[in-house]
Amino acid sequence: MTITISIDGQDNEAIAALIYEHYKKQGYTVRLCRRPDHKPVHEIKRFYNLCNHEIALLHAFDQSLTSYKMWDWDDYDIIVWQGSIISDYVELVDENTPHLFVKRINRFTPKMDYYYYIEDDKHLLKSNILDEFENILILNKEDGINTLYKTIINHLNETYPHCKWCNNIFKPKPNQKYCSKTCSKLSREKQNREKVSRFYKKYGRNTTNSKYNTNLGSSALLKQHPQENFEKEHETILNEKRRLKLF
Repeated sequence: MTITISIDGQDNEAIAALIYEHYKKQGYTVRLCRRPDHKPVHEIKRFYNLCNHEIALLHAFDQSLTSYKMWDWDDYDIIVWQGSIISDYVELVDENTPHLFVKRINRFTPKMDYYYYIEDDKHLLKSNILDEFENILILNKEDGINTLYKTIINHLNETYPHCKWCNNIFKPKPNQKYCSKTCSKLSREKQNREKVSRFYKKYGRNTTNSKYNTNLGSSALLKQHPQENFEKEHETILNEKRRLKLF
């Protein structure tokens, strides 16, 4: 399942770009989404003098349009958003914009698995609205971009399990150990090869550490079918016992 995160607050574009490049180099399929992402939304914000609640509504519409337009959403391992609805709460809610209004606007906006907000004390001191988000990590802007970027990577590594085959992080279903069917298949094939290898190492004819030739009846002295001459078969069995030091 796809992990969706948002980087919001101060320097969110730079940090989101670093995270995108990091996971891309690690072999993940990653998508970077921006708010707003569509040209009509850009034009509306550029040419119209909008109220705060209208901007919040426009952002919610744009994010929903971007999300639901991505029919191949599940093909991505990680989706990184620059900005989120938290910015609407923090920056657009004022004495003239009821908090409940913005909350209703974003009611149907696709939710993130985790929100990372780079705090600006001037904004956060005016409201406790971030308490509504359980899956949020608030970071300090003063730590610097590189430190914040590494902190987010470490947090994701600790929050999500790692695939038992490729070691990639993923959002699992119950009892899921592998990030994809491909990894599960490759792991199963490897386990089967190891089982076969252990079997032939223990019982195979052509291995130097084989115990195969120490078992009665497995050497060239005894064949699969008994000889027609009973006396010769008896002599062969005696020779085999002598070889195995059974008497």
